[in-house]
Amino acid sequence: RVWAMVEAAAPDGGLYRSDDAGDSWSRVCEDADLRQRPWYYMHVFAHPTDPEVVHVLNLAMHRSEDGGRTFRRVPAPHGDTHDLWIDPADPDRIIQANDGGANVSFDGGLSWSTIFNQATAQFYHVTTDNAFPYRVYGAQQDNSTMSVPSRTDEAGIALREWFDVGGAESGFIEV
Repeated sequence: RVWAMVEAAAPDGGLYRSDDAGDSWSRVCEDADLRQRPWYYMHVFAHPTDPEVVHVLNLAMHRSEDGGRTFRRVPAPHGDTHDLWIDPADPDRIIQANDGGANVSFDGGLSWSTIFNQATAQFYHVTTDNAFPYRVYGAQQDNSTMSVPSRTDEAGIALREWFDVGGAESGFIEV
């Protein structure tokens, strides 16, 4: 089974499926919600063990359990869902990447870790200062600007060590 998302407007766009390795295709869903912001982060992900389950990511995360005919939104902690990893040995363990960082689920997306448990973000631009240890500064996609230490004496870089440096998502930080 092969999946393809086609960006075209009606009547041609939508989710297509091939059950013969791409020799023939049929459109299984034309839901416009599956094609939001397609030019840079519309993705489709096949389930590693169940051919009837497929995920489509864009502004939101969508899941079908009937071969792509109908979808439901999967509540995720942050919007603009960009990427998905499904553990082939345990498909309920998934990692979803988004504009806020990354979230982990151990129950197939019913519940998620917080984006505030690791210093991850999608940056437009980054810079550092000359301190020791140095700090990393950046303007985050769809979020605030921030500074985080390059290292810590703790088990990880904790939220209490982050701070907003002012500005907006696509700007440059000048130290």
